[in-house]
Amino acid sequence: MKQGNAELRKLACFNIVKFLQINYFSKKRGEIIKNLYDNFMKSKIYQRRMVFLDFCSHCLQFFTFNFLKLYIIPDCFELSNDRIPNIRIKLCKILPELRNFIVISDIETLNKMNTIHNKLLEDKVIDVVEVINMLFIVFFKQINVFCL
Repeated sequence: MKQGNAELRKLACFNIVKFLQINYFSKKRGEIIKNLYDNFMKSKIYQRRMVFLDFCSHCLQFFTFNFLKLYIIPDCFELSNDRIPNIRIKLCKILPELRNFIVISDIETLNKMNTIHNKLLEDKVIDVVEVINMLFIVFFKQINVFCL
């Protein structure tokens, strides 16, 4: 996952997520996620942080809210402070999906999500602001369609 083109890294992330899903009783599950966190999310190389966001995106497809809250959400929220705009833009693309998983009764996580959303709206890079605005407008339109 550290080398190769972007498509191969995405497939490797997908395979790790499927492995974690199948082996959910394994004690190594936490170790694997911590290893991904240390080697990818905390990496100084921005491509590795992008790989970590790919991993988070795949996790949204296969895991429950409790798993996401324990392992994925705090790490994603940390990347909102990243100095590379492309990381923040990719995070912006994941946030609407992540928001779908947050339970309304979990006020703490909702508040963190809103804080990050507001912080990204005030970003100095115009591209980040445009992406977050566009994605959340689409997200709220979808919610209004379901409410009707």
